Parts: sequence; C-alpha cells; structure tokens
Amino acid sequence: MAIIRTGLRTDRKVTINSNVNYGVGTVADDTPGVYDKDIKYELALFQNTGATNVYILYGTGTVSTTNFHLKATPGTQVDLNDIVGERISVISDASSGLFTLTLATPDSTVSDYPAQPANNINGY
Repeated sequence: MAIIRTGLRTDRKVTINSNVNYGVGTVADDTPGVYDKDIKYELALFQNTGATNVYILYGTGTVSTTNFHLKATPGTQVDLNDIVGERISVISDASSGLFTLTLATPDSTVSDYPAQPANNINGY
C-alpha cells in the first residue's frame, strides 16, 4: 500500500539513512535501529521485512505481544512521522524478526539561516 501525503509542504533538504535490516527477537528493544526520539523526521517509515509479526509500543512501558500500539505483520509499513519526542520499543513474536527504518533527517546547517553579521548574538 502506498502512502500518500497531502497538504502544503515547503522544500526542505534532508539526509536519508542507508537501508539496513535490523534484527529483533522476543526481548524488547527500546532503541530500534537508528531511530532517535528527539528528531522530527521528514519521513519516518518502519517496514517489517521479516516473516514474523513485529509489535511497536510508543512511550513508556514494556512492549510485548499483548502490550503494544501497533502490530506490523510481515511486509507491512508503519508511518512514524507523527511520533515525536516519544521512544518506540519493538519486539517480535519469534527470535528471527527483521525490520528496516527509512528516515529522512532534516538538514540544518548554518547556511540554512539568513545572512547574519559576524558578531550576531545568535552565534551564526
């Protein structure tokens, strides 16, 4: 299933991470892949690339096959764009779970800001 975005968007420069399969087993992983709860990604897509179910829990608590927010069956995708400032935890219903994260991190460099005098109080 394709994900379609609507609404107004402005052009933004982003860096997209390398496509890597991460393994997940029957023990909760509170730091899945390279996901960082403090970044507001332009795109944050979780994809179950394995043959087992993967369960996702947002925020606090311990993820399990009975305590979860989302269940990603094999081959499905979950859009995590609206999850900002919350950790995510994942677990699989078998030891051979696999997933990948496609993350578009906003580029924010000094050149992205308007020209400033050298003694600017903002430090640019």
